[in-house]
Amino acid sequence: MLEQPSSSTRLQKEDASTLRSNCADLLRQGEELHRQGKLAAAAELYRQAVSLDPASAEGWAQLGEVALAEGFATDAVNCLEKSLALRPESAETCARLGQALSARGEPRRALASFEQSLRVDATQASVWAAMAGILIQLGEQSPATDCLRQALMLDPDNIDALLLLANLLRQHGDAAQAEANYRKIL
Repeated sequence: MLEQPSSSTRLQKEDASTLRSNCADLLRQGEELHRQGKLAAAAELYRQAVSLDPASAEGWAQLGEVALAEGFATDAVNCLEKSLALRPESAETCARLGQALSARGEPRRALASFEQSLRVDATQASVWAAMAGILIQLGEQSPATDCLRQALMLDPDNIDALLLLANLLRQHGDAAQAEANYRKIL
């Protein structure tokens, strides 16, 4: 015969359910404020959410995204790393971490984060373009060109990729191809 859960076990389950529900409510409210551009108010709700549930990967990711948008790259890195520790398969969070690491002046770590993001989801044209930007910064033009071509294969209208590729082509003396890419931007 199965034992009936004790009343304290039932209360713990109810408390955990209420906690998750409250955390989800805070995240939804924060996302709405975030969409409205009210970053400080959104960040406060995200902080409350992770305070209620420190295992909220979404809460840490959203808090990191706001920190990045506000120019606090170190805070963004810390939050995004916490999120990835909880949910390592998030391609979007890996990509955001790459952006935060780049903003913090860590191109090699940013590159590794972009690569991890693409291992999870290789269809992200914007991540291919961002990775190309890092490779250009590191002086690795050939792999950067390959990344840009991949980005443009996925999204032929990706402005970042078109601009970076046009600039690379111009630097390497291919004015006609550079001009063709510049025209696509306009």
